[in-house]
Amino acid sequence: MTRSQVFDRPGVFSNSVADDLRGRFVDLMDLLSAMRQLLATRDPQASDGDLMGRALSSLVDHIRLSYCSVFLVDDGELRCAAGTGFDEELARSMGHPTVTRFEREARLRDNPSPTLPLDTGIMGLAVRTGQQQYCADCSRDERFVTLTHHHPNQAHGSLMSLPLKSGDEVMGVLNVWYHVPEHYDLWHRNALALFADALSLILHNARLVRHLDLKVAMRTDALQRSLTEAQRLRRRYEHLSTVDELTGVFNRRHFFERAGVLVDEAQRTFTPVALIMLDLDNFKSINDTWGHAVGDEVLGRAGRALASELRTGDLLARLGGEEFVVLLTSTQEAEAVELVERLRGALAGLSAGPMGARRQLTASFGIACYTGELAKLSGEHALDILYARADKAMYRSKVLGRNRWEVFRGIDGP
Repeated sequence: MTRSQVFDRPGVFSNSVADDLRGRFVDLMDLLSAMRQLLATRDPQASDGDLMGRALSSLVDHIRLSYCSVFLVDDGELRCAAGTGFDEELARSMGHPTVTRFEREARLRDNPSPTLPLDTGIMGLAVRTGQQQYCADCSRDERFVTLTHHHPNQAHGSLMSLPLKSGDEVMGVLNVWYHVPEHYDLWHRNALALFADALSLILHNARLVRHLDLKVAMRTDALQRSLTEAQRLRRRYEHLSTVDELTGVFNRRHFFERAGVLVDEAQRTFTPVALIMLDLDNFKSINDTWGHAVGDEVLGRAGRALASELRTGDLLARLGGEEFVVLLTSTQEAEAVELVERLRGALAGLSAGPMGARRQLTASFGIACYTGELAKLSGEHALDILYARADKAMYRSKVLGRNRWEVFRGIDGP
């Protein structure tokens, strides 16, 4: 029928135009529904495959087609991220139970993802040119021949391959196939191009969010490692600032900081305190005879032996060289003397020097106990007096022959 014949028959042209407009309107509403459903797809944690599967489900729900898929560019290949098949469309057209969206997405996730060379057929051309490609009749278009063994059901029909782009970069291709040749006219191609643009935006944004999340996670992990290392170094510094590294007992500085507090508490609670000083006998000769390495080993063993005899609340420190000090809280003179005997026994179990020339380890001890006249003094001042008295008593032990103990009893000199 010619155009003039159409105008000669009243109502024919107007009815066909109206039908066409109604069809276009329905198609437009379907497209808008698909776009709305697509743009509502927001899940920053979803993978590319999950996002593409949901996008294709929204397309299938509203647009008449037989098959659609998304192939993403992945390490120089085209990897199938999602696809819905002709079997689902046929099941719906024959009145069979509809494949639900949940089932469709689950099928997309569970199916393997085939890969194709990057230059494969019409998809490869869409990737290379960044332009929409339309195959009006797959059975006659050479661009589709290389795909027929991957899509045997699509040897006939019409196919559109639309690039998914982020700027100038092609991230993948949206393929839409219908089993009737020359099905897609210019309106379809423009409408599906809009859908592809929206899908490109969603894919780009999802990747951007995941990239940012990854960077944040990496920065957070790096920060956490830095904080952990800083805490480790702080603990190490605190340990070194309070502990004598050679013997493992407290150092001189920490002893006087802590002992002053303990003496002050003892004054407030009227509990007895005793202070013991000891010096390893003839220690210089150990260094001179066998070297400082042997001397250091002896000091370490001595520190551990002394610590093994003390209670949890007792305070042991190395003053320097071969001198040690012990502050005993809630301890009377008799109890302090009893402890000194145990300390002498612990040291006696040690020896210095190589086999055949070993020397038994001994020490000289001085004991000073808290007395009433110290109650009016500050804890720090009282500690200084106890320290001086124990030192005098220890010196007297050395003068009287070493390997013994003496208790300070108001002695002004040795």
